[in-house]
Amino acid sequence: MRIGYYQLAYLISPELKKGEIEKLQKDLISFFEKEGVLDKVEQPLKRTLFYPIKKKTEAFLGAIYFYLETEKIKELEKKLKEKGEILRYLIVSEKAPKKIKIEKKLKKPEKVKLEEIEKKIEEILKE
Repeated sequence: MRIGYYQLAYLISPELKKGEIEKLQKDLISFFEKEGVLDKVEQPLKRTLFYPIKKKTEAFLGAIYFYLETEKIKELEKKLKEKGEILRYLIVSEKAPKKIKIEKKLKKPEKVKLEEIEKKIEEILKE
Protein backbone atom coordinates (compact mmCIF):
# COMPACT_ATOMS: atom_id res chain seq x y z
CA MET A 1 0.00 0.00 0.00
CA ARG A 2 1.57 3.28 -1.15
CA ILE A 3 0.12 6.59 -0.07
CA GLY A 4 0.63 9.72 -2.13
CA TYR A 5 -0.12 13.40 -1.76
CA TYR A 6 -2.27 14.82 -4.58
CA GLN A 7 -3.98 17.94 -5.84
CA LEU A 8 -7.31 17.74 -7.63
CA ALA A 9 -8.07 20.83 -9.74
CA TYR A 10 -11.48 20.89 -11.37
CA LEU A 11 -13.72 23.12 -13.48
CA ILE A 12 -17.44 23.20 -12.69
CA SER A 13 -20.18 24.34 -15.07
CA PRO A 14 -20.98 28.06 -14.69
CA GLU A 15 -24.74 27.40 -14.79
CA LEU A 16 -24.75 25.81 -11.32
CA LYS A 17 -26.25 27.71 -8.40
CA LYS A 18 -24.26 28.31 -5.20
CA GLY A 19 -26.13 25.52 -3.37
CA GLU A 20 -25.42 23.02 -6.16
CA ILE A 21 -21.72 23.90 -6.12
CA GLU A 22 -21.58 23.43 -2.34
CA LYS A 23 -23.37 20.07 -2.63
CA LEU A 24 -20.90 18.88 -5.29
CA GLN A 25 -17.94 20.02 -3.21
CA LYS A 26 -19.30 18.32 -0.05
CA ASP A 27 -19.69 15.10 -2.03
CA LEU A 28 -16.04 15.25 -3.14
CA ILE A 29 -14.86 16.14 0.37
CA SER A 30 -16.80 13.22 1.88
CA PHE A 31 -15.03 10.85 -0.56
CA PHE A 32 -11.60 12.09 0.63
CA GLU A 33 -12.59 11.93 4.29
CA LYS A 34 -13.81 8.36 3.84
CA GLU A 35 -11.07 7.00 1.57
CA GLY A 36 -8.05 9.16 2.45
CA VAL A 37 -6.99 12.20 4.44
CA LEU A 38 -8.15 15.66 3.43
CA ASP A 39 -5.48 18.38 3.70
CA LYS A 40 -6.76 21.62 2.15
CA VAL A 41 -9.80 22.82 0.18
CA GLU A 42 -9.87 25.87 -2.09
CA GLN A 43 -13.39 27.15 -2.72
CA PRO A 44 -14.45 27.30 -6.39
CA LEU A 45 -14.17 30.77 -7.93
CA LYS A 46 -15.63 31.87 -11.26
CA ARG A 47 -12.97 32.26 -13.94
CA THR A 48 -12.96 33.17 -17.62
CA LEU A 49 -11.51 30.32 -19.67
CA PHE A 50 -8.77 30.87 -22.28
CA TYR A 51 -10.70 28.68 -24.70
CA PRO A 52 -14.20 27.16 -24.62
CA ILE A 53 -14.63 23.83 -22.85
CA LYS A 54 -17.85 22.02 -23.71
CA LYS A 55 -19.10 25.30 -25.26
CA LYS A 56 -18.56 27.19 -21.98
CA THR A 57 -16.37 30.31 -21.79
CA GLU A 58 -16.55 30.58 -17.98
CA ALA A 59 -16.32 28.00 -15.19
CA PHE A 60 -15.83 27.67 -11.46
CA LEU A 61 -12.27 26.58 -10.63
CA GLY A 62 -11.71 24.67 -7.39
CA ALA A 63 -8.92 22.61 -5.86
CA ILE A 64 -8.59 19.96 -3.15
CA TYR A 65 -5.32 18.71 -1.65
CA PHE A 66 -5.37 15.23 -0.12
CA TYR A 67 -3.51 12.05 0.83
CA LEU A 68 -4.77 8.86 -0.82
CA GLU A 69 -3.65 5.33 -1.57
CA THR A 70 -2.40 5.20 -5.16
CA GLU A 71 -4.77 2.29 -5.90
CA LYS A 72 -7.78 4.51 -5.08
CA ILE A 73 -7.00 7.10 -7.80
CA LYS A 74 -8.89 5.05 -10.42
CA GLU A 75 -11.92 4.99 -8.10
CA LEU A 76 -11.68 8.78 -7.73
CA GLU A 77 -11.46 9.27 -11.51
CA LYS A 78 -14.54 7.10 -12.01
CA LYS A 79 -16.44 9.23 -9.48
CA LEU A 80 -15.35 12.46 -11.21
CA LYS A 81 -16.39 11.18 -14.66
CA GLU A 82 -19.87 10.35 -13.32
CA LYS A 83 -20.39 13.99 -12.35
CA GLY A 84 -21.74 15.80 -15.41
CA GLU A 85 -21.28 19.19 -13.74
CA ILE A 86 -17.49 18.78 -13.80
CA LEU A 87 -16.29 20.05 -17.17
CA ARG A 88 -12.67 19.02 -16.71
CA TYR A 89 -10.37 17.85 -13.92
CA LEU A 90 -6.69 17.22 -13.31
CA ILE A 91 -5.12 15.07 -10.59
CA VAL A 92 -1.48 15.89 -9.91
CA SER A 93 0.90 14.05 -7.60
CA GLU A 94 2.64 16.59 -5.37
CA LYS A 95 5.38 16.64 -2.79
CA ALA A 96 3.74 16.49 0.63
CA PRO A 97 4.01 19.83 2.43
CA LYS A 98 4.29 18.23 5.84
CA LYS A 99 4.94 14.83 7.32
CA ILE A 100 1.96 13.35 9.10
CA LYS A 101 1.06 9.91 10.34
CA ILE A 102 -1.71 8.71 8.08
CA GLU A 103 -1.01 4.97 7.97
CA LYS A 104 -3.16 4.37 11.05
CA LYS A 105 -6.15 6.16 9.53
CA LEU A 106 -5.87 4.30 6.21
CA LYS A 107 -4.92 0.90 7.64
CA LYS A 108 -7.49 -1.79 6.94
CA PRO A 109 -8.40 -4.29 9.65
CA GLU A 110 -6.46 -7.53 9.43
CA LYS A 111 -8.30 -10.66 8.37
CA VAL A 112 -8.85 -13.23 11.10
CA LYS A 113 -8.83 -16.95 10.36
CA LEU A 114 -12.00 -18.93 10.94
CA GLU A 115 -10.19 -21.34 13.28
CA GLU A 116 -9.20 -18.45 15.56
CA ILE A 117 -12.80 -17.26 15.73
CA GLU A 118 -14.10 -20.75 16.53
CA LYS A 119 -11.45 -21.18 19.24
CA LYS A 120 -12.42 -17.85 20.83
CA ILE A 121 -16.14 -18.78 20.73
CA GLU A 122 -15.39 -22.09 22.48
CA GLU A 123 -13.43 -20.23 25.19
CA ILE A 124 -16.34 -17.85 25.73
CA LEU A 125 -18.92 -20.63 25.88
CA LYS A 126 -16.86 -22.61 28.43
CA GLU A 127 -16.94 -19.63 30.80
